[in-house]
Amino acid sequence: MKAWGFEYKTNIVWLKVRKDGGPDGRGVGFYYRNVTELVLFGTRGNLRTAQAGRRMVNIIATMKERHSQKPNELYDMIEHCSPEPFLELFARSTRRGWIQWGDEIPPGQGTAAKEKVSPRPMEDGMIRPYRMPQLSLPLR
Repeated sequence: MKAWGFEYKTNIVWLKVRKDGGPDGRGVGFYYRNVTELVLFGTRGNLRTAQAGRRMVNIIATMKERHSQKPNELYDMIEHCSPEPFLELFARSTRRGWIQWGDEIPPGQGTAAKEKVSPRPMEDGMIRPYRMPQLSLPLR
């Protein structure tokens, strides 16, 4: 991040869940089955998180889509808490209103970020309707 001129601020944890809300244990891992992914969040210049971002928790729980595809809820979170322009490195697909770079973005399509974005509304610090599932953990 630093080499690209960004300052690391925090991370967002993406909990990958199954349809029933439990952790999706199909992830890879040498020691544990990885069911989370960390998204590094950084800024350029003197930016402060917007009011919505100061109430938002840094975890999202969604089902996986295709390999390494970030969930739409992540983009909604960032759109709520950051001013434009929005930049995504290592993107897998395009998103309206974003500047995106990645091997899977067709040439010329990753920089068309002129449209306004409308993120989904928030409720109690989470993107609605995607709410953190209540995971029942065995107490042994």
